[in-house]
Amino acid sequence: MTAVKTADPCISTEMISGGGALIRVDLAEVESKKAARQKFEAITAKAESLSARNPKLRHLVVLLHGARLPESDLMPLAGRIAQTLHQHLETARGAYVAVTALVDSPPVPPELLQERLAKLARCAPGMDPAVALSTQEIVGEEITEASVDEIV
Repeated sequence: MTAVKTADPCISTEMISGGGALIRVDLAEVESKKAARQKFEAITAKAESLSARNPKLRHLVVLLHGARLPESDLMPLAGRIAQTLHQHLETARGAYVAVTALVDSPPVPPELLQERLAKLARCAPGMDPAVALSTQEIVGEEITEASVDEIV
C-alpha cells in the first residue's frame, strides 16, 4: 500500500494495489457522536480526491479507529458513511465504488487488516455497494464474506 499525506492529521489515505483505497480516520480525540460526524466532510473530500486520481478504484474502505466511543455509537455512523460515500461518488464522479466502513473496535492486528484489504481490492464489487462492519467480523472471514452476512 502507498500512503498519501492529507491536510487533516487525523485522516490518512493509502492506495491498495488491485483497485482499492483505504481512508484511516483516527478518532482518538473525538469524545462525542457529534464530533465524529463532523469528520464526515473531510472523509468525503478524501474519497472524492482518491476517486478522481484513480479511475479504476472499485473498493474504498474507511477505517474508523482509536475511538473512545462505544461500537454501538459508531456502527450507525459507519453505515451512513458507507451509504453516503457510495452515492456521492456515483453521483458526483460517475464512479461505481463499493464502500466498506470498518469500525476497529477492538483493534485487529495490522497484518490481518492488510491481508483482508489486499484480497478485497482484487475482487469485483459485491452485492452490497455500501456496508458497515466491525473489524471483529473480518477476523474469521474475508470482507466480502462478512458483507454478504450483513445482507442476509
